Amino acid sequence: MQSNQPATIEQFDFLCQQAFQATSEAQRGEAECRLRYYFPTFAETPAEIQRQAQYGGVVNAEGVMEIYPDIKGPSDSARHLVWLLQNSIQVFSRAYSLQRLRIVILNHIGTFSAEDKLSLQNTLFNFIKSDTEGMNTFILTDTARILALIILFSWHDVPESKKIFGEINEFSKISHQHQLVALRATRTLVDELGRDLPSRYMMKQRRVVTNFRDRFLHGITKNSFAVMKDILSGSLYSDLDIEKKKEILSEDLELQKACLSFDFIGLASDESSDEATSIQVPSSWRDTFMTPGFFSVYFEGYQKLDSPICSQFIEILALLSSIRRSFFVDANREKFLDQMMTGIMELIKNGINMKDIESYHHTCRLLSRFGTIHAFYTIDGSEKFSNFVMLATNFTLEGFNVWEMLPNSITPLLIFWSKLATELDKHVTQDSESKLANFQSPFPMIVKSYLSTMLAAPAKLVSGDLSVDDPLDNEDEMIINVKMLSIMARTAYTDCSGIMVSLLEQATTDYQSKINSSMTSPDSLMILEGKYTDDVTYDDDEKDAELAFRCIQLDNIVREHIIKSHRQPSEHLELAIMFFYNNFRVTYLSDQGYKQAKMFSVLSGYIQINDSEAGLELVMQKIIFNLEIWPHSSPIVQRTLQILYDMTIGYSSLQQLAKLSSVQTLLDNHSTSGFKFLESVEDKKPRIKYYNSLCRIRSTRNLVHSTFESFTKHWAEAIDNLNSMSNEQFSHQPTRTLILKVLYDLRGFLSAITTKNFFALFFNWIFPSRIVLIHKVLALWKNDIVLQIAALRFIKEFTQNTSQRLTFDVSSPNGILMFREASKAVWEYGNLKLKDTNVTNDVYKERYKGFGICFSILTNLLTGRYVPIGVMPLYGDTALTNMFDITIGLLKAIPISDIIDYPKLGRLTFQMLDVLLQKTTIDLITIEENTYEHIIQLCSEALNHVETAIVSHSCSVIDGLCSYAIKQQDEPTPLSAIILKKRDILQFLCRELLNIVLFEDRPNDWSLLRPVFSLLMLEKEYMVSYTNWIAQFQDTERRDILLKSLSPLFDCGFDFSNASRDRFTQAMSQYRRDIASKNIVLMLPTNQTQGQSVGGTQESVQAGGDTAMMD
Repeated sequence: MQSNQPATIEQFDFLCQQAFQATSEAQRGEAECRLRYYFPTFAETPAEIQRQAQYGGVVNAEGVMEIYPDIKGPSDSARHLVWLLQNSIQVFSRAYSLQRLRIVILNHIGTFSAEDKLSLQNTLFNFIKSDTEGMNTFILTDTARILALIILFSWHDVPESKKIFGEINEFSKISHQHQLVALRATRTLVDELGRDLPSRYMMKQRRVVTNFRDRFLHGITKNSFAVMKDILSGSLYSDLDIEKKKEILSEDLELQKACLSFDFIGLASDESSDEATSIQVPSSWRDTFMTPGFFSVYFEGYQKLDSPICSQFIEILALLSSIRRSFFVDANREKFLDQMMTGIMELIKNGINMKDIESYHHTCRLLSRFGTIHAFYTIDGSEKFSNFVMLATNFTLEGFNVWEMLPNSITPLLIFWSKLATELDKHVTQDSESKLANFQSPFPMIVKSYLSTMLAAPAKLVSGDLSVDDPLDNEDEMIINVKMLSIMARTAYTDCSGIMVSLLEQATTDYQSKINSSMTSPDSLMILEGKYTDDVTYDDDEKDAELAFRCIQLDNIVREHIIKSHRQPSEHLELAIMFFYNNFRVTYLSDQGYKQAKMFSVLSGYIQINDSEAGLELVMQKIIFNLEIWPHSSPIVQRTLQILYDMTIGYSSLQQLAKLSSVQTLLDNHSTSGFKFLESVEDKKPRIKYYNSLCRIRSTRNLVHSTFESFTKHWAEAIDNLNSMSNEQFSHQPTRTLILKVLYDLRGFLSAITTKNFFALFFNWIFPSRIVLIHKVLALWKNDIVLQIAALRFIKEFTQNTSQRLTFDVSSPNGILMFREASKAVWEYGNLKLKDTNVTNDVYKERYKGFGICFSILTNLLTGRYVPIGVMPLYGDTALTNMFDITIGLLKAIPISDIIDYPKLGRLTFQMLDVLLQKTTIDLITIEENTYEHIIQLCSEALNHVETAIVSHSCSVIDGLCSYAIKQQDEPTPLSAIILKKRDILQFLCRELLNIVLFEDRPNDWSLLRPVFSLLMLEKEYMVSYTNWIAQFQDTERRDILLKSLSPLFDCGFDFSNASRDRFTQAMSQYRRDIASKNIVLMLPTNQTQGQSVGGTQESVQAGGDTAMMD
């Protein structure tokens, strides 16, 4: 296929198939490049075009993309794409054509004339009409989506475009097949018009969508309802077989769903109120919805037809029941509620289509939405309401009995009852004589049925019934359900709490009687923990105390069984008990004096817990017991340590905790407590969290040297012993385990230190003799990645200035000493890795992970501001030079592609570079020419990174280098001389950044503009030439707007000051507003769109040229 020759449809079909199906990336890339030549979108960014060159994309030396000669602009490209769509019968070619056509329309329809827009709209509509039988559904959908975009962008300047809705309606009357196509196309139009577009189109889209909603959406909904009603009544398509009718009805219901799900209140809706959960149908639709028999048609359709279409009728009813409460006023509201209740009652009473899972589920959702949106007190005392509640109760109880078949339907049912309970509680509180008080009776039955069902679940699971899903596997959903259950329980708390106590007592009895059996039905007691997650009213304390006693009693039985049998119970049971203790702590062991007093006065009658201190002691005993019996891999240990950690957060709770005798014993014996998770080093997180919590508790005591020494005595003895070992002994496997334990424990302990005095104690304890352990580990365990990483992570935590804990006195040498040790550790590790470049398995784990930690250590040292690094070169301290040299060495040892590909490594690398090249440190580091080029190349690659933070850091690095060069122009330094000498690099950066700023819409404009301004100060003439060169490739109208909007950016009055930076940023913001208001998207430079030279020559742009570094 010659580049300048037209291709045949067969060749295009082959290329499109290759682009979608080729398994080789090279084949796909080559096919896409060939297709892009014939079908450009003019929306590609310069960076994308440069990347496509590796697959044979035609880009000349000036960065201009070469395209097919007949294409002079986006409208020509659109016509070529439509030609491909019309003439190819292959699905890949049609899909490619529609994909590219959407991009062209979305970005450049502003360049189309009114005639072109209308012609394109008519052509696409005719394409839809041309094949009502054999067109793929997704091709029809994609075509309609593009049609919607054209309508949206033509709404105001092409009035004829709005006639298409009437044309589709007329088209639908030709035959049943035309009706089917029209329904699908209309549904897609409604969906697409309400779909979010790029932010630059938001205001325009909002105006069009509002106009469409007011003028056409109501009519579409009415027509759709009429089609459904006529088909059901037999007056339309009576000669069709039932399957064809079902197909049309299904599409019609999908259209109604799209209409009711339309964004009625705006693309940026306020979701701060409950009304946001309802459908905001305009009041002008009220007459349609209140037409006699409107809702009964849906119930009739549901009863007449079987699955799967019957579930769609219920789905629409669920949406209709979600219409905002204020839509129905006065008598209309009562009429609506009456019709909905009548229909729902008939469905539930007769069990119509309830064997269909989708129908049953949507019926549950219908109840949920109906109860959530519409307040039931409006029908207070109604006999029908009584019957409705009774039928809903029976329906719910039956659903609970078959929960294993319909697990997803339980939550909607609970939502319905919790909402009813909330409204009932609110209304009865306001009016004690309300007749709604008579409707409290269902709640105890609902609570009992749900709890009984969940308690019976383990028996089915233990029996090996594979069709049953364990409800405890979805812990989050279980907690949500039980929270809703607690809302119902509060409505009739005396009865419900009695039920819960009875069930819990029975489960405890069963557990005790079958304690040696494999039946562990009490596992399901996890559902009771939600009882304590909500605030409990004062009047509930007596019942809550009884429930708490039952749970504590069960825990005591479990503990006794464990001690006697040496067997661990079910993890679910232990998690449930820990949930209880945690929520009991949150609710009753806090600073709520009256609540505590009343609760514990009742609880003391059952068990010897008289106050909050005794309650906390009970919780701590449970924590210690769990840590003693459960292995490190168990989720029980993780949950237990998390509760301990949570208890140490907050001043008052921490003070209370520190007074407990069990806590004091734990502090005194923290390393010899017999906790199983402390015996292993496979998982470091439990150890770190454990010692973090203990350090928080220790921080509340008097921080004197003696108490600190006693707490750290075990570590001190271990470190002193390790340091005294010979090199041979130090390299043994048992020693490795001990080293890891010490490093993990110290890291956890250190991470919780937040005060200057506490850190000073730790610093004096570890310096100067015990810090030697780190260097010994790095020197003698060269091939152990885990040990090396553990040592480096300790140094990283040690140098972290958390809460300004590293604040030394002016005359203190501690900052210098810390820098020296950190520099030495990084130097030792870095030299080892630079000499040994072999990678056996995972390059990130073996090399890059440690490199990233080294970068973080340097970042901590420079940002902590506790080291006067400026004075270090004055007295010949090599620690600073060594740290900088090894860091640069590690940076250059990592391929640029790997830094980009590994996000975590990329973040740490650019954070380090951002700090390293700031004005306070850049004079202290020696950067050679090849290092400077490496950094610039790395930053240029990062400009297109998917993570905004990495892009922002790379911009900051470029800005720092350019700013330094500007400030040192009068007194050049070696680095500033390199920067100013390499004008080709500066011009390359100008092009890269201007391409991003002008052609793309990024969320971090402010960060991108910082280096642009600095480059403007260095290469203003080149920037002006380059923007003029880009303007040559825009059409005349866009060119004038672009140049006018860009002119303030190159104001001669700019100087290198913060005020000028701010003016430059404001000018760019104004440029953004100008092009957004006119819906302008710049076109990519191509050989067919270049116009007359503007304000300069093309040669001036090429002066920067690509450097050898960038090749």
